[in-house]
Amino acid sequence: MKRSYLYVIGALLTGASLGGCTAEDLGIGRPTNALAELRRGVSSSPAIMQGAPKPADEETVAAPVETVGSEWQFDDGYGLIVVQVNGPTARFRRTDDPDQWIVRRGFMREDSQSHRVSRKFLFSDAPPDGETGLTASTPLIYRREFTSNGANHSQITSWTVEGRAQISVPAGQFDCYVIVMRARSLTDDWTGFERWWYSPQVKNYVRMEYQYGSVTGSRVLTHYNLVAPNAAVPLTTKIIN
Repeated sequence: MKRSYLYVIGALLTGASLGGCTAEDLGIGRPTNALAELRRGVSSSPAIMQGAPKPADEETVAAPVETVGSEWQFDDGYGLIVVQVNGPTARFRRTDDPDQWIVRRGFMREDSQSHRVSRKFLFSDAPPDGETGLTASTPLIYRREFTSNGANHSQITSWTVEGRAQISVPAGQFDCYVIVMRARSLTDDWTGFERWWYSPQVKNYVRMEYQYGSVTGSRVLTHYNLVAPNAAVPLTTKIIN
């Protein structure tokens, strides 16, 4: 069912989603037409892949239900393991750098810790069903406030389902949804972008292209291991500090 309202956010992703690149800190800011600009960017986005089928309007891309111990490894060395789960919220530790971690609720990012920046969630006006998945017919657009190294910040973020595709990567061949995250600072001209080839089978992206400010890059999945829920330790138990 289409929503008649729009949501606005922010928190710069350390890789959006389950990915991870640390970007510059941003401050709270100006009341601008950032929401209108973001809506135009969503509605005018080009087709992802020639011939890629579009999901039906009512189709929902369900957010992954994580299990402690599941892990993913990518070609650039980046790796994640689930270390804590509490309902729709999961905490991921980087296997390539154990001092860094992220927390996500569904596809949406909450807290994070990198070498330079500690981010803490304060507020979001994303709807409750935003944590369960993305609807093909309606972009999820929301605002989020958070602290970064103790200073308050705000951003607008959108998630859009743009298509479906089957792709091959070192980890295998997968049927994927193509979903896009866009973020815009409320203080300056900084923007962030991620395009995921998201596989429900993998519970993660198998390919991701990103741009944070002037920094661009991509990564692909090389291998993964999913732990069955009945084989995991209790969901609220950390297995790695």
